[in-house]
Amino acid sequence: MREDVFLVTTAPDKESIRLSAACCRRRRTLLKQSGAESPKRSFVKHGMKRAGMPAWPSAARDDEVWALTAFLSQLPSRQQNYLELAGVDRVSAGRGDKGIGNADAFTLCARWHEGRGMGTNGDRIPQFAGLPEEYLLRSLREYSQRVRASGVMEPVADLLDEQMRQLASYYSGLPPDGNRVAAESDPARLRHGAAIASRGAPENDIPACMSCHSEAQSPRFAPLAGQHADHIAEQLRLWQRGGAPGQPMVVSWLQ
Repeated sequence: MREDVFLVTTAPDKESIRLSAACCRRRRTLLKQSGAESPKRSFVKHGMKRAGMPAWPSAARDDEVWALTAFLSQLPSRQQNYLELAGVDRVSAGRGDKGIGNADAFTLCARWHEGRGMGTNGDRIPQFAGLPEEYLLRSLREYSQRVRASGVMEPVADLLDEQMRQLASYYSGLPPDGNRVAAESDPARLRHGAAIASRGAPENDIPACMSCHSEAQSPRFAPLAGQHADHIAEQLRLWQRGGAPGQPMVVSWLQ
């Protein structure tokens, strides 16, 4: 896909289109000269006012911006796999849905999170099945209140009201995915991780992860056992960058 081609999401007049295209070409030249972020990433993160394209909802989640940028960059060569990549086929199979023609399919949580008989759509997606209802409800409320940052989840949580508790109850009652196979890892790394999880790292004032994140502790905290390693690592990096304003203690431990 050419980097100076973009989708107009409203219906501006021809003059607006001409002016937007000129601005787009100018922006592209400046970015190449300065070595700054790519035009695609700039559009995803900051939007394009003249074209009606909004900025990414959360300025704290560059990881989400990069993920969407990578997706859009690969899309021209993988358009035939769009329904699979977007998770629509996960919720359309066996229901007589028409894939992308069914708008309701794009609103379903099971595109990404677990459903009955399905795991998550990728290892960076958190597993919800079997987590405490109180923790799931708190997470949704924090997205809605902007205490927890996510350009994906904040707009979703804004649309929920009484459904928050219903969703939390549903996912808490789902059995964990019994077919999931743990990824192989270096034995020395596993031992080091187990030591931090069970005993912490006293030399860095880091407490044991299991002092909060075990099933024996408060239901307001998520148990980490069985969670995707990629998801846990990404969350730690997010807190390290200060992208979780509601978790000041965790941020201070990771500085």
